[in-house]
Order: sequence, then structure tokens, then C-alpha cells
Amino acid sequence: MRVKLLTAALIMKGLVLLIYLVVSFNLQEPAAKSVAKDTEDMLSTPCLDKLLEKEKTLIEAIKERERELDRKAERLAERERRLSIIREEIKKEFARFKDTKEEIAAMLKKIQLEKDRNFMRIVKIYESMPAEKASQRLEKLDEEMAVKILSAMKEKKAGKILASLSVEKSVRISLLMDKRLKK
Repeated sequence: MRVKLLTAALIMKGLVLLIYLVVSFNLQEPAAKSVAKDTEDMLSTPCLDKLLEKEKTLIEAIKERERELDRKAERLAERERRLSIIREEIKKEFARFKDTKEEIAAMLKKIQLEKDRNFMRIVKIYESMPAEKASQRLEKLDEEMAVKILSAMKEKKAGKILASLSVEKSVRISLLMDKRLKK
């Protein structure tokens, strides 16, 4: 609504000014001088002065709003720039984290392979012993370890060693081996 009033006032002012200029410069007749005087009076009326004052106030308000929006745009651009920097830092940190995770996984895999090799050496040592000596040693191990060793052995050798164990120990180990196979 204000914009329409402002536009109308500007158009009216322009027309009045145009009429004034045409009349005062191009016409030398008494009627023209009268029109020029009327136009001059219209330009200096209090109503038009109020409209012009309101127009100036609105223009200043619009300019101030534009300055405020410019300041906000600058602050927003600065925030976006900082966010962009932070995003890049996060990406770099994530890449380093990923590399570290892969290194740790590789180390864990090496450790597990080494444990498996060591365990298989133990299994081969037990396999290379006579069944009676292996069974004497397995009798003294905890049953879970005995199950692991016997499960990793060739079946014939494991059977000979189980046969050399005490009946109670052999039964418990056999039951544990069965549970392990069902998992």
C-alpha cells in the first residue's frame, strides 16, 4: 500500500514538474503564466510536502533495511566460510580415523594369525608325542584347552590320545567337543 502511494506521489510530482517546465519555458502567454503559477503553488502545497517527507522517511527506512540485510548477509557468509573450514577439518579427521582403524584391523589380523600359528605349533607338538605322554599332559590342562587341542588334531591321533585319558576326563572332553561342534 505504501509503495503504491509512494509511486503515485512520484508520478504526480513528475507530472506537475513537467507541466511547470513546459509552461514556464515554452509559453509566454498570460494563460501560461497562470498555469505556471498554479503549478508552482501545487508544488509547494503542505500536502505534497508531507508526501515528500514521508517519501524521504520511507527511502531512509528502506536504505537502513538494506544496510541491515547487507550486514546479515556478511555475517551469514562468514559463518558459511567457517562451517566450510570445519567440514574440511572433519573430513580430514575422518580420513585419519579410517586409516587408523584399518591399521589397527591389520595389526589385529597379524596378531590373530600369529596366535593361530603358535596354537598350531602346540597342536603339532602334541600330535608328534606318543599318545600316552600327550594324554598325561592333557590330563593336567584345563578342559577347554584340551578340547581346542584335540579338535585341531587329526582324528586318528586325537582318538588315540582320548583313549589314553582317564575315563572321566575323556567323557567330559568328548561332551565339550560335541557342544563345540553344535555351535
